[in-house]
Amino acid sequence: MLNNCTCRGAGGWSTKSEEFWYPDGNVVIVVKDTAFKLYKARVSKYSAVLAAQFAEDDGAHGRPTMEGCPVYEVERLSVHDFTQFLEALETPIAFASDPLSQGTVISLLRSADVLDCADMRAFAIEKLRASWPNDKPKLPGGKRSVSLAARIIRVSRECDVPELRKRAFYEILRNPHTWTALAQNHTALKLPETDVIALLFARMGLQQLWCALVFEPPLGADGACKTCQGMRRGGFSRSAVWRNQMIEEGHFEAGRQDPIGYLETLLTEKRHELEAPGHTGWCAACIQDRAKAWSDAQVKWWAKLDDWFKS
Repeated sequence: MLNNCTCRGAGGWSTKSEEFWYPDGNVVIVVKDTAFKLYKARVSKYSAVLAAQFAEDDGAHGRPTMEGCPVYEVERLSVHDFTQFLEALETPIAFASDPLSQGTVISLLRSADVLDCADMRAFAIEKLRASWPNDKPKLPGGKRSVSLAARIIRVSRECDVPELRKRAFYEILRNPHTWTALAQNHTALKLPETDVIALLFARMGLQQLWCALVFEPPLGADGACKTCQGMRRGGFSRSAVWRNQMIEEGHFEAGRQDPIGYLETLLTEKRHELEAPGHTGWCAACIQDRAKAWSDAQVKWWAKLDDWFKS
């Protein structure tokens, strides 16, 4: 919270932070238009940048003061981000044990990056990596919003954490609202044009891979499985039956929108349907063949995203 009281510092009038204005503090940190009166020793412990400034100015004259305390201004940081940083220092147990919003973790990462706080940076990156894993093609945790994914991409570049981007890019790619928004306004994502182009190429590439995979019948060519010879329907070939099944049950279209994510649906829900007695007539060998193909594709396609999303 901010106090209505104001005071003049290095850059003009500043509003005192109500929460972080300690009467016995001995240094004032100004962020934007807000002043924080803190303890110099504690600030030095958690910010290599400010510690270096304190050491450089130690005993020097001419430093602006506020209520008798030297004033240091921090650039490239918002009041909100710095406040979140200080709150984490004040209540470390709560921040370490309680679920944190993505916005809070992003604020901690930005603050740690600007202030050079290695411990806080490591903590924030660990939290974000858990939410945006680079090495899990099963896409744990469900879908994320486009706006949050775009924000993750921006902060990953700002703070040099490239491993967050692959999952974030894919979340944007598989959300149908992305393509509706881009059709109306090519700057809707608030990302560089190169990112939009990469998303387009990745989507087209994955859809091509999906179309080839989803219509491939179990065990390939007709007649390959002796057990399922009797599963032809109305004179149609196994390939035609499989293709019709994929289209009629909605799998083709669902996977076209979310190729990698829908593979997990096929490996779980669809596989159970195929294995249900009397459901389709496909034998165990055929089902196992498709499950392996889907699982292999999941890993290969996820790895292929690295080719499309290089930056």
